[in-house]
Amino acid sequence: MSNHSTEELKRQYVAAMSRYADATAKMYAAKARWEEAACADKIAEFEAAGGVVGVTRVRIMDRYWGGTGSPRMTKGPFVVIGAKPARYGRDRIEFTLAKLKKDGSASSAACGDHPFEVAILPEDQPEAKA
Repeated sequence: MSNHSTEELKRQYVAAMSRYADATAKMYAAKARWEEAACADKIAEFEAAGGVVGVTRVRIMDRYWGGTGSPRMTKGPFVVIGAKPARYGRDRIEFTLAKLKKDGSASSAACGDHPFEVAILPEDQPEAKA
């Protein structure tokens, strides 16, 4: 057994727990800062590709569940309304999509999918149909 008294061991334990709590708080704060910046970057990439949040219609590029990766063979159109950290603790950012109303505007209803990639097709855009 150690030469330390029970009180000294307890003091060391409390000090270690305090350091652990501080480190955990710093980790979560850093994660929140990264997520905020990564979401802004994801939206900036979408806008650089010609997209406008809440306006531009997109299709989901589903490459994982039997999809070919071709935007013409996937779900949509939907409207990008934002970006958020991926579910299940992955270090990726996914788009938040909304369904379209019958009049073509963005609905408040989410589409239920959270893709990492979307495709903008000219034929899906309202001005292409006019």
